[in-house]
Amino acid sequence: MRMASAGLLVAILLLTGCYESDQVVFPMDGGEAVPLKQGLYRCSAPNQKDEKLQVTVVNDANKYKYVFKDLEEKDTDTFSFYQVDDGYYIGVTPLRQSGGAAAGQIIALLKWDGPVMKWLELPDERTKELAEKNGASIGEFAYRIRGSVESQRALVRAAVKDPAAKPVISCVFESQ
Repeated sequence: MRMASAGLLVAILLLTGCYESDQVVFPMDGGEAVPLKQGLYRCSAPNQKDEKLQVTVVNDANKYKYVFKDLEEKDTDTFSFYQVDDGYYIGVTPLRQSGGAAAGQIIALLKWDGPVMKWLELPDERTKELAEKNGASIGEFAYRIRGSVESQRALVRAAVKDPAAKPVISCVFESQ
């Protein structure tokens, strides 16, 4: 059973290449500052209508959260980001079921390419190879990862920098 999410961005990401974990692999109470300005973004994905997202940056004692609000659907998703390497990040948001929060999180792979934030997808076969190499396992679908928190962290850190990871959503800053 795939988890349902309240926000449109997470729904799109689940369809295009995020991971789900039933554990908290990365803290969700605020992460690192990322090259993402507060303001309006236009996000594009192949074969989908462009979406306008309002991003609000919340800084609490140097722990950063980024609230993405879909202007059309009025949905919101809150992400914490962690840098893996120069320009490569992991984004996490709580996993939700209809009716409330569920244990675990959605884990997204991101790359900053100048002013463009790119959400990445890694092919299922490559995810399986990296999972095996890093001591993690894959559920019934390649987007569901399992294993110790350390092995899941190693998997997603390797996945975000893998040359086979390709952009599926691109977001560009438009205005304050």
